[in-house]
Amino acid sequence: MRKRLEAIRPVLLLVLAAAGCRDGAVALNGGKAAAAPGPRGPADRVIVAEARVIAWPRTIRVQGSLMSDERVVVGTEVAGRVHALGVDTRGKPVDLGSEVRQGDVLARLEKEELALRVQQAESQLEQVRATLGLGKTDDDLQLDPLKVPSVVQEKAVWVAAQDNWNRGKALELETAISAEELEQRKSLVDVAAARYESALHGVNESIALLAVRRAELGLARQALQDADIHAPFDGVVEQRHVAPGAYLQVGQSVVTLVKVDPWRFRASVPEREATAVQVGQRVTIQVEGEQRVLEAVIARVSPSLEASSRALAIEAVQQSPADPPDSAAADERVARLRRGLFAEADVHVDPDASTLAVPRAAVREFAGVEKVWRVVDRQVAEQRVEVGRLNDAHAEILDGLAAGDAVVVEGFPKQAGPVEITQRQ
Repeated sequence: MRKRLEAIRPVLLLVLAAAGCRDGAVALNGGKAAAAPGPRGPADRVIVAEARVIAWPRTIRVQGSLMSDERVVVGTEVAGRVHALGVDTRGKPVDLGSEVRQGDVLARLEKEELALRVQQAESQLEQVRATLGLGKTDDDLQLDPLKVPSVVQEKAVWVAAQDNWNRGKALELETAISAEELEQRKSLVDVAAARYESALHGVNESIALLAVRRAELGLARQALQDADIHAPFDGVVEQRHVAPGAYLQVGQSVVTLVKVDPWRFRASVPEREATAVQVGQRVTIQVEGEQRVLEAVIARVSPSLEASSRALAIEAVQQSPADPPDSAAADERVARLRRGLFAEADVHVDPDASTLAVPRAAVREFAGVEKVWRVVDRQVAEQRVEVGRLNDAHAEILDGLAAGDAVVVEGFPKQAGPVEITQRQ
């Protein structure tokens, strides 16, 4: 029996040692047995792309509204009663939405009284011309005051008086005339000279009055012409202020007319971007509810920022030439591009700019933090990045990557480690 115990002692010692090691391991593992590490699974298969410097024009996003190129309240220059309204391009009376062309009649005033004033001014002008001895065909602008009949008559009397006085002086030398008679002849010369000067001044006064009568006639004719109130430019009636039969005072509103072609886009640029905006820069505009993108060019920039909003006001005008007034495109523009429509636009401040970018699909965001999976030597790890502008295809990288860095764009891994690259974009 003793010999048998001695024979199995080494085996018992090995069993006890193994049990001790197991118990120690359980104690180190919180009372649980430690699992032996297993082999890692197959590497993730991913598609990668490189961060590249691409052409990406620098733009500023702004908001604004479409505006009329011109807007004016057309009034009357003469007082009178409205006889009738004019007609628009479709032959209908001028009213809200009517399209008119430059020179079209918007309204007509009654002309009878104005025509009488023209006749009165013409008669007064002819009266002055008659006093100057001018016929209906004579040009009063070439009138010589010395040839006016009244002046010629008084000059003849003056010359006759001078001749009579000269003869009297000759007779005085022969004592054939008394001193008293000679003095009378001298007085007649002085009177004739005064009457001649008076006649000459009277003619000059009549010539000045002739200019006044001519101006009055011009004003009367202008008033008669102004009885037809014309459109100052091609446009659309925004509001009609009068009706036939209404009496208008000078300056009273007739219609409000807006010039819709070309249109303007007015917007505000944030203060931080104000220094980058200049006249002549291209603007692409997207109107709310409009499919097509409109093209414009900055034409005006305010010299100062608005104190309340700290923004810079700009105006862009239509870049492409307007369609012919009678075209279907013009009708569509009038019908759809209403003034006051809200629009968003991109101001292209640097069309030749470039930037570092990655495919937009490579950027992941979680809890406000933007990251990419960066691949180096077939090992993938998360990399935090700072993203700038975004478009449908790319994301601008401001910080966190360099040109040539590879990032995962498809087949994102669940953890860092080795990956198998199946394709490069």
